[in-house]
Amino acid sequence: MLAAREENPDVRVVAAATDHGHVGKLERVGADEVISPSVIVGRQLGQSVLGDADASANGAEATETDAAGTDDTEDDGNEDTT
Repeated sequence: MLAAREENPDVRVVAAATDHGHVGKLERVGADEVISPSVIVGRQLGQSVLGDADASANGAEATETDAAGTDDTEDDGNEDTT
């Protein structure tokens, strides 16, 4: 992520956090947007259980950028970025 910024300061950086606790960390180190696949899948599952097929199809476009509830004290080094 930092190497990309060095090459092009205007590049848009999108990261995928495999652990919801890493969302805030990735934002702090410079990601413009952080996607949490587990949160997206959880939303889709919930919408499917409720029978909201239209919302379920649109849920794939949702991203998780809210850092509330993250645990910033734990860092196991398993952050994934794309």
